[in-house]
Amino acid sequence: MRFSALYLLLFSGGILADGTVPAMKMHVFEAVQTDAVVAEPVEPGMKMHVFADEPVQLTEQAVEPRRKEESGFDMGVKMDTGYQHDTLSWSVAAPMGTPDTLTETRWRQNMWGLNGEVLLSSPWDVVFKASGGYAWAYDGSGNETSYLHDGHNNAFSSVNSDVDGSTAWEASVALGYAFKFAQYDPVAQFNLTPLAGYMWQEQSLQLGNGVQTTPVQMPLGSALTNRYIASWEGAWIGFDTDVVLFERHQIFSSFSYHWADYRAEGQWQQNSALQQPTSFKHWADANGFLTSIGYRYMASEFWSAHLVFDYQNWDSAKGEEELYLSSGTLLRSQLNGVKRESFAVNMGVRLAF
Repeated sequence: MRFSALYLLLFSGGILADGTVPAMKMHVFEAVQTDAVVAEPVEPGMKMHVFADEPVQLTEQAVEPRRKEESGFDMGVKMDTGYQHDTLSWSVAAPMGTPDTLTETRWRQNMWGLNGEVLLSSPWDVVFKASGGYAWAYDGSGNETSYLHDGHNNAFSSVNSDVDGSTAWEASVALGYAFKFAQYDPVAQFNLTPLAGYMWQEQSLQLGNGVQTTPVQMPLGSALTNRYIASWEGAWIGFDTDVVLFERHQIFSSFSYHWADYRAEGQWQQNSALQQPTSFKHWADANGFLTSIGYRYMASEFWSAHLVFDYQNWDSAKGEEELYLSSGTLLRSQLNGVKRESFAVNMGVRLAF
């Protein structure tokens, strides 16, 4: 036993002298809050930590709200409906120029309209806009008056009618560039988009159930219906603008100025001296402007609701009328002018994709 102890002592000394003892290293770990299970110490001063195998979640993960994917292209689809009030009037001179107003015709009609718009935005802020609308009359009146002398004097015929069956439609396409200001400001953002486009409009107007009031009052019969189809077609320039407040409220407006070719044709059934179904045609150059202002509540990135007021005003220059007699004779007269006004109030939604 003594020999064994002495041998172990010498062997240990040889190892120490040889310097082959492994180097000792110490690691200092920062304190980490874990789900460790602490066992009660068996003896004072001794502790044992047992760690769970699952990964430790230090903080609760925030739930991200669903957001629209950023693809670079955005598309918005707007749909609305509402009340529309339209007026249209035109007058012509006699073939020889006197009287300067031989016949004048007016429509006033209350209509209900449906409208739609598609707006496509590119990653380069170039936008494409297409819109259209359709409206039909549910109430209104029309009047045709003829005069013997200049200045709307000495009316020798006047007929009042209703406008049942009248309709109106329009369509437009445009390209533009969107200027965006303070785009990431949470309080107020401003956008301005100059646009250039092309528009088509048509009003199909009717005068039915006429009652003659001059020279004597008498019904003309419900079977007689006069029709007038007016179209405006041409280029336009304008802009859309809007202000977004607190990321939820948007005030928007638009303005456009139009150059148009005016074309129209009419059927006057009550006059047997005129050809049917096309009794006359009108040509003229015209211009007009359209403007709107509205409010939109943006409930989310995907949909919003809006209220908008629309107004448009059109005027033609002096043009030409061709009157077709049933005898085959063609009479040319001066079209003094055509005027159209429209006011609408619409409500709807806009969806973003």
